[in-house]
Amino acid sequence: MQFLWNNPDFDAAVADLLESCEHARWAVAWATTSAPRFKQLRRNREKIYQLTVGTQFYQTDPEFIAAFNEHPNAGFVLETSGVFQPKVYYFEHGNGHWDCVVGSLNFTDAAFSRNSEAALRINQDDADAESTRKEITAALDKYQRLGNTLTSEELEEYREEKKRAEKNLPDIYNMIPSSGRSPKAPRPHDVGIINEGWEKFFQELNNNGKRKLMDRLKVMEEAATLFREHPRFSDFDYVNRQRIAGFVSQTRSEKDELDWSWFGNMRAAGNFKQAINRNNQRISDALDHIPLEGPVERSDFEAFVDLFRSSFKNAGVVTATRLLAMKRPDNFVCFNMANKISLCEALDIPKIVSLDNYWSLLIDPIQDSNWWNSPEPSWIVERNVWRCRVAMLDARFVQDDRF
Repeated sequence: MQFLWNNPDFDAAVADLLESCEHARWAVAWATTSAPRFKQLRRNREKIYQLTVGTQFYQTDPEFIAAFNEHPNAGFVLETSGVFQPKVYYFEHGNGHWDCVVGSLNFTDAAFSRNSEAALRINQDDADAESTRKEITAALDKYQRLGNTLTSEELEEYREEKKRAEKNLPDIYNMIPSSGRSPKAPRPHDVGIINEGWEKFFQELNNNGKRKLMDRLKVMEEAATLFREHPRFSDFDYVNRQRIAGFVSQTRSEKDELDWSWFGNMRAAGNFKQAINRNNQRISDALDHIPLEGPVERSDFEAFVDLFRSSFKNAGVVTATRLLAMKRPDNFVCFNMANKISLCEALDIPKIVSLDNYWSLLIDPIQDSNWWNSPEPSWIVERNVWRCRVAMLDARFVQDDRF
C-alpha cells in the first residue's frame, strides 16, 4: 500500500500503470481533455474495459465525451439520485496481479497538477487483497450500469449547458449543490422544455396551429409598433391602452380588429381596467423601468414590481405580466389562469406563482434554456417568432381562451 499526496506521484502512478496493464477500469466524477494522461488514455483505448464518467455541474469536457462516446466500454452518467463522485482507477496486469489508485482525484488537469489531493495505491500484495479486489470490482460494476452513450442531440445540449454554466460558475472541482435549492427541485438539464433547441421549440408552436401562431404574431407586431412610437405607456391613447392591456377583442370591435385577448384576456380584471381607462401614471412609471431594447435585468423587473403593486388595488402577477409580455415578449410570458397548469407542469415548478417568485420560478430557467439562448433565425417568420419567443409560451400551453 502506498499513500500518494504529491501531484507528480499521482501522475507517475497512473501513467506507469496504464502503460503496463492489460485492462483498465475507471470511474470518475469528471474528466477533461486537458488532463495530463488524456492522450495516453486515448492511445491505449483498446485497454479500456470500463470508463464511467460523471457530468454533473458540467465539469466534464464535452470533447472528452466526444473522444470516447463511441467506445463500447465507455459510459457517461447524466442523472443519479445523488452526486456521482467516485474516483477509482483500477488496473489488471494478468496472473492475479492488479493495482488500484483510489482517492480524491478526478481525471482533470487541476487534480493531477495543482490541486491538493490524496489517494491510496493498493494491490494484490496488501492484507485482505482478494476481498478488497472483489469489493472494488463490485463497485465498478454498479457504476458501469449508470453510464450511457450520449446521442448527438444530448451531446450538443450538454455543450450548450456547459457554456452557460461557465458564465456563472468558477472553474471548480469539488462543488456541492446549494443548500438554497430544494432537493426535489429540478436542475435545468432535467427539464425537457429547457433542453429543447430552437428547432424543436418552433416546431411545437407550429403544432398548435399556424393560424393561432400568425394571429398572435400580428398582435405582437402591432404592440411593438405602438411601443416604438410612444416611449411612455401614458402617451398611448385610450383605445391603444385598452389593446395593450388585453380588453379589446374582435367580437367587440370592427371586423378587421386584431384579437388583443391573445396572451391573456383581462376583461374580468375590474380594478386593472379602471386604472387603464384612467391612464394611471404609476403603471406607466412602472413600465418605464423595463427597457425597450437590450438585456432586461432582474433589478429592472423588481423596480417595475415596486411601482406596479401600488398602482391599483389587487395588482398582481396576471395583469403585470400581461403588460410585460406586450412590451418585452422576448423576456416575459403572461402568466394567467389559461396557461397556469400546463406551463407550470412543463417547467416543473409549483403552481403558486406571484410577483415575488415569478422571476426565479419562470424567467431564470427560461433564460437558461437552449431555445432562449439560440441565435436569431434568418427565415422571416421564424425570426419574428424568435423575437417574441417567451410570450409565445402562451400559444403552446394555453388551455382555456376564456380567461
